[in-house]
Amino acid sequence: EEEVEPDTDDAPDVEEVELNDDLEIEVLVNGKAEQASLGQLKRLFGQEKALTQKSQEVAEQRKKAEADIGKTSAVMQKMLEKAEARFKPYQEVDFILASKTMEDADFAQLRKEAQDAADDLKFLREEADNYYGEMQQQHQMALQKQAQEAVKVLAQDIPEWNNQLYDDIRSYAVQQGLDETDVNSYVDPVVIKILNKARLYDQAKKVTTTKKKRVAKKVLKTSKAPNV
Repeated sequence: EEEVEPDTDDAPDVEEVELNDDLEIEVLVNGKAEQASLGQLKRLFGQEKALTQKSQEVAEQRKKAEADIGKTSAVMQKMLEKAEARFKPYQEVDFILASKTMEDADFAQLRKEAQDAADDLKFLREEADNYYGEMQQQHQMALQKQAQEAVKVLAQDIPEWNNQLYDDIRSYAVQQGLDETDVNSYVDPVVIKILNKARLYDQAKKVTTTKKKRVAKKVLKTSKAPNV
């Protein structure tokens, strides 16, 4: 039997495309077709991955710092409570009366013990104030650093990102019942993006409701003459 070769005349031609950084690719940006080179897409992918990783690292550092602060604060509080308990009995002593009724040596010992307790309490309070002040400063610096990383991620994920949009998101969150202080401390880009999506969803619902209310009512007309 004679072997028949398949007819390939009607087969579509396949064009081989060389993949290089100059290759133009069509991408959708906010529903609009845009041209971007493969090199640009590769750079954007690398930048987004780096920003996400950096944001995660900052978040982990913040969690660790907050955990360390919590442990140290607990220890500091226990030391203060112990010092206050030690000094409390001396606060109730009438030293004028004690000086008249006690032996000189005993009164001198009492006054020394009271002064030592007062000095220890004063020292711990000053150290606690310095510690909490320093921790507060470090906390603010960590928040600022994480906020900077969050802005980079948000500017990349939300093309129209600006200060006005951020204010709109914060106002929306507060209107929904969230504490304003807590809202102002949100530096996780994922949380902010979720709030923005909720805000846009509520806005879309309002527009839909308004359109429904504006639908014209049908008026039934009659040719019947009115009663006189």
